[in-house]
Amino acid sequence: MSSQTQPVINVSRAYSSVVKNTEYHAKREIPPSFWVVIKPKERITADETRKFIKENINPVKLGVGITRMTSSSDGTIIMQSTTKIDSEKIAKEINEKFHNSLSAEIGSKFRPRLIIYDIPQEVTKENVVEIIKEQNKEIIAENSYLQVRAVITNRVNKNRRNLIIEVDSGLRRSIVTNGLKIMFTVCRADDNYYVRRCYKCNRFHPGKQSECSNAVTCPQCMGSHDLKTCTANREVFKCINCFTFNERTRLNKKLDHNHSATDKDCPSLINRIDRLKSMIDYND
Repeated sequence: MSSQTQPVINVSRAYSSVVKNTEYHAKREIPPSFWVVIKPKERITADETRKFIKENINPVKLGVGITRMTSSSDGTIIMQSTTKIDSEKIAKEINEKFHNSLSAEIGSKFRPRLIIYDIPQEVTKENVVEIIKEQNKEIIAENSYLQVRAVITNRVNKNRRNLIIEVDSGLRRSIVTNGLKIMFTVCRADDNYYVRRCYKCNRFHPGKQSECSNAVTCPQCMGSHDLKTCTANREVFKCINCFTFNERTRLNKKLDHNHSATDKDCPSLINRIDRLKSMIDYND
């Protein structure tokens, strides 16, 4: 776990509570997502890649719908759409006309990740897969995909540990429903979504704090100081992510921004999780 960004390990409780209690999310469906990964062949910034794409790709002429463009520190742009056909058109246009400067690939959906709570102390990252497969043969077939991604020790109680695994969609359903038998216990499981928030500016972005060019922003009150020196009480909390969204959006309904940026019920966080869900292969 990086010391420079904060992962949100499990947010299933937050997701259900926000959907029930926030009008903005009521009756909202998560659309399917398809995307094209566009990489520059020379070392340029993501802003330069984005500018080149906007100057040379005409979505009107192609007849495609682009829902979102995100970037990474190596200059890569991820362009999302709601249909596979649109993604294929974009990739074909780039690879045929701009193959000297860019490469484009259709992105494949990610496998689901699960958090397994309170694994026994005698279980290690090295032996846990063998134990799980041996003890749960009724739900794990020979061709089932199961990989360990991390073992996380609780910060408060060092004797409590959780396991992060990556599985196929069929195995996910069985594990979430039944849990996993591990040694002398049955461990509860839940979906795991990993969202990074920068400790410096407290915005959601994939970069490292050392590479962040944004100003220092308090996660509680949006002041220009860090969390340790903040004296604000809960009544004046203001989330930088929800506040920024409201400033930029054209929607009539605004997000509630009267909370800390670290709040697991944060609507901006829920939006991020929605996007992650649209990119995961649940095979529903």
